[in-house]
Amino acid sequence: MSILDNQSATLLNKGIIKDNTYAPEGSLTFALNAIRDSYDGGRFQYQSEPGNEWITDLPENSSICGWIYGKNNEIYLLLKNGNDSEIGIFKEGQYQTVVVADLGFDVNYPITGEFRIKNGCERVIYWCDHNQSDYYYNFDRDDLFRDDIGDYDPNLFRLIPKILPPKIDLVKVNDSGGSLPLGSYYFQVEILDESLNSLYKSDITPQTPIIDDDFSMPFNKIDGGLNIEQYTPEIGGVPLSSKSITLRFYNLNTSFSYIRVNVIRQIAGTQVIDAHAVGSLIPIGSSDFTWTYTGYNVSNGDYPVEYRELLVDNIRYETAYVMEQVQGRLIRANLKQAPRDYSNYQRVSS
Repeated sequence: MSILDNQSATLLNKGIIKDNTYAPEGSLTFALNAIRDSYDGGRFQYQSEPGNEWITDLPENSSICGWIYGKNNEIYLLLKNGNDSEIGIFKEGQYQTVVVADLGFDVNYPITGEFRIKNGCERVIYWCDHNQSDYYYNFDRDDLFRDDIGDYDPNLFRLIPKILPPKIDLVKVNDSGGSLPLGSYYFQVEILDESLNSLYKSDITPQTPIIDDDFSMPFNKIDGGLNIEQYTPEIGGVPLSSKSITLRFYNLNTSFSYIRVNVIRQIAGTQVIDAHAVGSLIPIGSSDFTWTYTGYNVSNGDYPVEYRELLVDNIRYETAYVMEQVQGRLIRANLKQAPRDYSNYQRVSS
């Protein structure tokens, strides 16, 4: 049996294998000081196993909490240095400090992690210790981890960052500017990072009704209507309205990149519900701004979504026990959900 036939994806059996009279292609009969690893999540390669020869000193009073193998003989060290956490690069006998921040490294919780190449050239590491939130760092995009004044923001290192719940208020229903079928509309926003990963989904807003009458009319003069796509004019079907809906988005974290707006509609005069995502992402340039919804428009990139998916609770799995990269995807296992203190809810409700 060859070594490749007698090992898992990450475990290399050692010793001389003599079961075959010849060595099939891709197999080994003997490997000295060899390990198998992959920096891109694809095919594993044989590499030299690290030794224990003294080469250089690390920063004084620092302790190694973990290390991650990279590319081009780089080893990324994660150190506890006094009250700070430190990320550095060890290469060719030299150590270079890259990041000093409060990332909560603890020698009692060993760190393991993964390395990958992103966008063809960016060196990214991911790590976990099964104690606090999982983190990542991009060595070639240091700006992503700094706040507005240039200091490192520990929250921006989190794989699942802490986010203030975004809020949505109805400003007004406009009598012009849009093309909306009559019915009920509900809205939700998703917070996206620079890579368009969804970080948080807001609660869904209360109903916003769209009618064919002017909202300034006396209440007893408003008779409503039905959409002509489902009902003929003889039984009350009317064309699309020219109304639009202006919303206010606030309590936004400007450290993140975009908002995606999801729209849920009930427009068929029945219990049938559909939903779509607005194709044009909204850059988060301010923590508080208004935006106007004009209708479902495929030519602008809007696309249908399953509305039940928008109702899923925001379950935040912040901590993993182990990570593995498989075919370019980061797999996290033995997850722990973020704790939530419900006592604060009771105080508010009382």
